[in-house]
Amino acid sequence: MADQLVHLPQQLLVLLLFIAPFFFFFLIRSMRRRDGGSVRLPPSPWALPVIGHLHHLMGALPPHHAMRDIALRHGPLVRLRLGGLQVILASSVDAARESFRSIREEEVGRLLRAVAAASPARRAVNLSELISAYSADSTMRALIGSRFKDRDKFLMLLERGVKLFATPSLPDLYPSSRLAELISRRPRQMRRHRDEVYAFLDIIIKEHQENRSSSDDQEDLDLVDVLLRIQRKGDFPLSTDNIKTTIGDLFNGGSETTATTLK
Repeated sequence: MADQLVHLPQQLLVLLLFIAPFFFFFLIRSMRRRDGGSVRLPPSPWALPVIGHLHHLMGALPPHHAMRDIALRHGPLVRLRLGGLQVILASSVDAARESFRSIREEEVGRLLRAVAAASPARRAVNLSELISAYSADSTMRALIGSRFKDRDKFLMLLERGVKLFATPSLPDLYPSSRLAELISRRPRQMRRHRDEVYAFLDIIIKEHQENRSSSDDQEDLDLVDVLLRIQRKGDFPLSTDNIKTTIGDLFNGGSETTATTLK
């Protein structure tokens, strides 16, 4: 066998040595897939080695148009491999809602257990507080990937903010008057409230920055991680205040509005 290899053309030997690592790589990956065959993954378009599905997004069409065409061919839930990053593309409202179902089920379970725990002691249950906590936990897990440990204090700040913005003040009646702004306490209260909310959001952003600096995992990303990555790349101007404002607006819309509707 060794003598036969010696007589092979040198180019063929180089080609075999080049192909062998790829062969073993795909063999090992197929064996791993077979072991985890019980997991049902969304469909995918055809992929290339190393780059995965990136070539589907690099044509003449903008990336979001290319993703739309992929969804039309393969369905509203598609699995894509962008280099070494595995992503799930949810292109419809129903698919996006379904992707957060596990969070909703877990948080509803917590809500029901809290109500059930009060039954043996015949203790009164404040459903308004429980519903506010449920909507806040669900929204926060969708945004930052986990529950917020200082949730109660943060909810108190949000409730105070709703009252501040809903109560009429002198600058609302005379928005162009500098004197009205100086006389009224409302602008100072709003600025102080904003600073307190931003202090909480600073904690969230700092924790995400520290977690990403100590871990190379690029698959378990939440919205804050994505916004911070866009900021680091610098392709789009995104300040830390922009990130905090975006998170705050989404949290307000996802928690306060939802809780008010449920109540």
